[in-house]
Amino acid sequence: MGSGTAVRGTPAKADAGATTAQGLRRNELLHLIRKAGREPIERDTLYRPVQRTESTFTVLV
Repeated sequence: MGSGTAVRGTPAKADAGATTAQGLRRNELLHLIRKAGREPIERDTLYRPVQRTESTFTVLV
């Protein structure tokens, strides 16, 4: 894949019988990023930063 895009699919480990959860909720992922000392930034497919609210999605140029 290599593009850095998060997607859902059927992971090989699920087929192998793994019982651990695969997905994270958005707030859990943001917490882990901040805990690692980084700033979470959502980006579009052209790698431009975006800002998302409950009702809008804005590309920050």
